[in-house]
Amino acid sequence: MAKDLFFPGTILGIHKKAVDKLLAAGSGDAALLYLALLAGKDGGALAWDRPRLEAAHRALLELGLADPKEPVTPPPPQKLEDSSPPVYSTEDARRAMDQDAGFLGLVKETERQLGRSLVTQDVKDLLYLTDYLGLPPPVVLLLVRYCLDTQAPGARLTLRQIKNQGHKWYDAGVKTLADADSHIARMAQRRDRHRTLLALLDRPGRAPMRQEAAYLDAWLQLGFQDEVIRQAYERTVFQVGELKWGYMNGILKSWHEQGLHTLAEVQAAEQKYRRRKPQGGAKGQSQAPAAPQPQTPVDTSDLDRFLARMEQKKKEGT
Repeated sequence: MAKDLFFPGTILGIHKKAVDKLLAAGSGDAALLYLALLAGKDGGALAWDRPRLEAAHRALLELGLADPKEPVTPPPPQKLEDSSPPVYSTEDARRAMDQDAGFLGLVKETERQLGRSLVTQDVKDLLYLTDYLGLPPPVVLLLVRYCLDTQAPGARLTLRQIKNQGHKWYDAGVKTLADADSHIARMAQRRDRHRTLLALLDRPGRAPMRQEAAYLDAWLQLGFQDEVIRQAYERTVFQVGELKWGYMNGILKSWHEQGLHTLAEVQAAEQKYRRRKPQGGAKGQSQAPAAPQPQTPVDTSDLDRFLARMEQKKKEGT
């Protein structure tokens, strides 16, 4: 019945400004994701793959229609009801190599990639990736190759490092080779953006440290243009004499809260502020000294006559 439409939770309100932004953007995916979030759901309600969902989320962030602190991707499925990972024994590792030709091939190819033989703990780490996280052997081999390609020059890659990176892949929803390829492409794009932004901050030619990368990722998620990030950097250096990441982050957070994400928006807001600011005469402000007023000339004729008489008497007395 029509009256049922008015039950709590069955009617959603959407602000006209949000509608205008979505229409101007022309992104159907962004509009659908916005409706899902408005209804209290996450991106899982749309049954999209992760790249499509992330693209729609980025569009909403750029429009200022999503909170960067609120995730839109559904949480990854739990491998076990018990959140504690299994502890694999030496016998478990040996049995996996004896009974699973695919796992044995993974061990041998990993040894070839790393250029050394794996110890028992290394094999257990590989078993963790394939058995507990459920990553197929081809995906794990691609993971090993990725870790080799991205490690610091001259560093020795360990299976523990590969295992930790495998957790990040799992949390990112990587399950297949196609997922892995997309994830690697996104990570490469992220590294390129980090280097570009560090160059804007007068720190070219290096990768960011972990905390620096966290700041850069946050600013990108908020949808700032490069010119705005540079502007915030220059103001930080002007105010405190050097780059202070927390200070600069405060500037950008303030701009984000005001909906300012482009250089034109920042400049327009500041011009508007200057026009509204009182120009002198306000309480607490010093006023310019008044201009001196012209004075009326003094009549000195009487004084002149008096001095003349005194001079005449002086002569007569002599």
